[in-house]
Amino acid sequence: MKRSSSTEDLAPAGENPGTRSVRQRIVDAALELAQTVGVQGMSQARVAAAAGVRQSHLTYYFPTRADLIKATVHAISDQMLEGTKAALSATGLDIDPVLELRNFCMKEVCDLGKARLLLSLMVVAEEEPSLHQWNDEFHRETIGQWLEVYRNLGFDVNESDIELFHATFVGATLLGAQSGSDEAWQRAARVAGQAFDRLLQTRKPEPLRKARGTRTPGTKT
Repeated sequence: MKRSSSTEDLAPAGENPGTRSVRQRIVDAALELAQTVGVQGMSQARVAAAAGVRQSHLTYYFPTRADLIKATVHAISDQMLEGTKAALSATGLDIDPVLELRNFCMKEVCDLGKARLLLSLMVVAEEEPSLHQWNDEFHRETIGQWLEVYRNLGFDVNESDIELFHATFVGATLLGAQSGSDEAWQRAARVAGQAFDRLLQTRKPEPLRKARGTRTPGTKT
């Protein structure tokens, strides 16, 4: 599934491809700030300074702060999906791709930077009303992407199953960040693992998966 929009889509029409590194520097700087000080600390001036570009360059690519926030959230999501693909592409006689994905989820749920981003995004959405509808659309896209990932792994799941897992994952992340203690993060990882295991119960037996041509995302048929 391909997103309907991305940081590539946000580039102005007629942009010289050679200048794309400037946009990437801006997004990278925004990502770092989002995960260290939160989205509310991502002023256009601050991001431009962190990226080492003039603010006029930043507004060329991202005319409004909302555009910059959208690009940052997309980049975070893309990182998650790339990490998922890396976990699923693990090879070796003793490596189970599903177990690798479970471990990846348990690690991601303990990422303080992502938790900080989630918290601050709720705050900034109140300041940027246009983000409310966008957040709903982005959420639906994200659920669709994860639904595809799990179905390709042989999970017999629907959108409600993924919604429940996603809500559990986000809730565990936020609860872990609220306390910040080792015990809280261990609990977050445990809860995420339990939620994953519930999804795993829907997985089809190996012979049935092969018969239906189910494949791991990123592999060739």
